[in-house]
Formats: sequence, C-alpha cells, structure tokens
Amino acid sequence: MKNMKDADNTIMVVDDDEIFLGELSEALALSGYNMITVSDPTEVVDLASGLKPKLILLDIKMPGKTGIEIAREIRSLPGCADVPIIAMSGFFHDENWLLNEFSGIKRLVKKPFSLTDILRIIQETLKGVPA
Repeated sequence: MKNMKDADNTIMVVDDDEIFLGELSEALALSGYNMITVSDPTEVVDLASGLKPKLILLDIKMPGKTGIEIAREIRSLPGCADVPIIAMSGFFHDENWLLNEFSGIKRLVKKPFSLTDILRIIQETLKGVPA
C-alpha cells in the first residue's frame, strides 16, 4: 500500500499482480489521482472501511478471495455502499456480468486495457459521484 492521501480524489487499485498494479497506479497518479494500491485481497475491506475511496478498481480473479466476494463485503460497509467499483479481468465471460451486478460492481473492464480507455471509464464513472 502506498500514497495514502485525502480520499476526495483517491482511487484504490486492487490486484495481486504487483507489476501490473505498480504500472497502473503510477499512470493514474500521473493523471492526478491519489492512489492506494493493495496486492493482498485480505486487506481490501479493512482499508476501504477506513479510507472510503472515491472509486475502486478491483481485479476479479485473485488467490484466496475473489473480487466479487470483496465487492459484496465492501457494499455492506457503512459509508461504502455507494463507492463505485470497476472490476478488471483478463478472464472475461458474459455470464460474469450477471454475477457482478449482484455484487454491486458498476462496470467490468477486460484486461489488457489502454491507459486512455481506463481513464475515460474512471471519469465517466465518477461523473455521477457527489464531490
């Protein structure tokens, strides 16, 4: 975990691939976002509870706990029910979308994606979130 600042412009990025996590986090930080990175899926819920980020980018397939399980847990936290969650997955199946809707995930993004695409998706998602 790194770069913990005020949550007004904070995005939490969760992925067990630390290289991908570092590259994405650096690119988003250069685009003006405060970044919290988490590579251990067991730490996400506690961190989200305390920090209440503006948005969460969440890998679906991780060891020990899936992104869908984590999203459901985050939705039950006080103050986190409306935090937008964008799921990321290299294992994209149409049937996953139905599962994601029930877990409160707002959008599903297929890996790999371009920085331009993910920045656009983040901006579109945050448009509806109160400042």
